[in-house]
Amino acid sequence: MDTELLFQGIVMCLIMFISVIIHEWSHAYVADRLGDNTPRSEGRVTLNPAPHIDILGTIIIPVVFFIGPAFGFSLGFMMLGWGKFVTVDPRSFKNPVRDHLLSMGAGPASNLAIGLIAAVIGGIVVRILGPDTETAQNFIKLAGNIIQINIILAIFHMLPIPPLDGSYFLKYLTNMSDEMYESLSRWGFVIMLVFIFSPLIRIIHILSSILLIPYQNILIFLIG
Repeated sequence: MDTELLFQGIVMCLIMFISVIIHEWSHAYVADRLGDNTPRSEGRVTLNPAPHIDILGTIIIPVVFFIGPAFGFSLGFMMLGWGKFVTVDPRSFKNPVRDHLLSMGAGPASNLAIGLIAAVIGGIVVRILGPDTETAQNFIKLAGNIIQINIILAIFHMLPIPPLDGSYFLKYLTNMSDEMYESLSRWGFVIMLVFIFSPLIRIIHILSSILLIPYQNILIFLIG
């Protein structure tokens, strides 16, 4: 067992876990604020992790990909995860289409916000400590991991694959019927897994590397 890889894997799992929980809470909170009490009735308007956990997406996949290498077991390196998807009822919104999209977009937006906060706090802390200190270097690495994981989560969840958030944008942009969307959703999880374990996953890596640039610039600017 590689103890250094194990420690790094645990840290990455914790970042993923917290980020996924905030992502799902954001969906529930915005939907609740916009008039849909479905998430509240299901106990989702809370930062308590329990109701947001999906065993596969929140626990198994992060552990396998982040901690597995410490034990000599590796399927590659993938910063993906998801929680239990939040149920909303668009009929409860004053403006069903707009408010539904706002509630769905809240999850990815929260991940981008987490990345921004990490860049700002990381940059300020490193500037105070001095960039050449070991503690500062650890902060830079931690901030970088938080930023990268959350950017990838935001992009992943905006894919137009049911039940990911981006699928609702596709639904409304194409005027897809509810029946058609439900039919597509039956295969959504299979399509998502095929995407994850195929070369198409490189699309996320390419987009994340582009989106990472402004975050890195903020971090570098604040470090000075």
